[in-house]
This record gives sequence, structure tokens and C-alpha cells, in this order.
Amino acid sequence: MNIKELGEKLDQKIESADNLSYAEQGIGLSPKDIEIKLLGQVSLLVDEEMSSKIELEMTMDFDAHVKASFEISRFLDELLKEQGMELDSLSGEIWMPKDTRWELCYEGDYVTIYKASALDVLVSKAIKAPEKNRKLIQESIEIYGRELSDKITQYGGNPDFFKK
Repeated sequence: MNIKELGEKLDQKIESADNLSYAEQGIGLSPKDIEIKLLGQVSLLVDEEMSSKIELEMTMDFDAHVKASFEISRFLDELLKEQGMELDSLSGEIWMPKDTRWELCYEGDYVTIYKASALDVLVSKAIKAPEKNRKLIQESIEIYGRELSDKITQYGGNPDFFKK
């Protein structure tokens, strides 16, 4: 998935809608502070370093916290559907560590896209769905070692569960 391309296309859609609205009503509709924070598997898939070290499963769900109007979220969902994905309506329920680091992926005229660090996504997966993510966390502990194990422990998980 190319996040930069997605951001550019979303910026273009927003600009076109703004221009049309301005021409028809004399007002622009879109604030220039639209923020998308990638979470879960999507965040791991766009992380080049992580996806080069571990074989990750593709997902149809685009997990993200989206700070935008309903109209802008609809534009995003349309673009995602073109790629065989859809904005996950349950993304707001995804738990992330309180000290999650956000890395800039794209900054355009209207849209800024961040991804959660791979380490923080792995901690989230280890804490909230350990059975489902056992193999992924096992492989990730081999890469991140003590740093991942310590952070899993910090948030109430048991890293030994993944070492068996």
C-alpha cells in the first residue's frame, strides 16, 4: 500500500470539492488540518522496515483514527475501496499504549498521515489479542528483543506467553 499516493489522491479530492463548493456557494468546506493516524496491521504494512523483516498478512480493514468531517471520511473510504479496502468503523475502539510514537508518513495541503510505530502496534496486538497474534509477536520479539518484552510487561501482558 502506498500511503503517499493515498494522501495525494485524498488531497486532490478535497481540493476539487472545495473548489466546486467555493464556485457554487462562495465558501470552502475543508479545514486544512485533516489528520489520519494509522493503527494495527495497516500501520505495520506501511512500515518498510517491519514488512521487510516479517511476512505480514494483508488486510481489507483500514484501521485509522480519522480527524475529519463525514464528507472527507467518505472520500477516504472511496479511495480505499478502489484498493480493495475499507475504513474500519471500529477503529476508534483500538487500544494503543499511552506513549505511542507517531511517525509522519505524508503531509499535504489538507491531509497529514501518521503511522503508529511498529513497536507500539505490536504491544497493542500483544495486550488486546495475544492468541490471534501469537506468531507475529513471537517473530517480533526475535527482532525487538527486550524492548518489546519490557513494553508488553509494562502494559500488563506476559511476554513469556509468546516464547513458548
